[in-house]
Amino acid sequence: MKYAYIVATPGTGSGKPRIDGTRIKVEMIADWFVHLGQSPEYVQTSHPHLSLAQLHSALAYYSDHRDEIDRALEEVHKLARDVQRLYPSRLQTT
Repeated sequence: MKYAYIVATPGTGSGKPRIDGTRIKVEMIADWFVHLGQSPEYVQTSHPHLSLAQLHSALAYYSDHRDEIDRALEEVHKLARDVQRLYPSRLQTT
């Protein structure tokens, strides 16, 4: 199935699906929407070069490939946790 605005190019973004003309991967958008609870309008405000149509197309792609993208996101989150454990912040939190 083809998705408007979504491409996967070897050598760009590790070959993962991304919004055409950008380096923003579908998995990043899924993380923003699904796991961080950001709305499409909020994401667009933060990334004004993206259209709502592009964001919704990325969400449609995620919906059809949820298991694969969730596995990739879990790997990214695990790596982030491992790095935080190995290199804890020296800043004190209040």
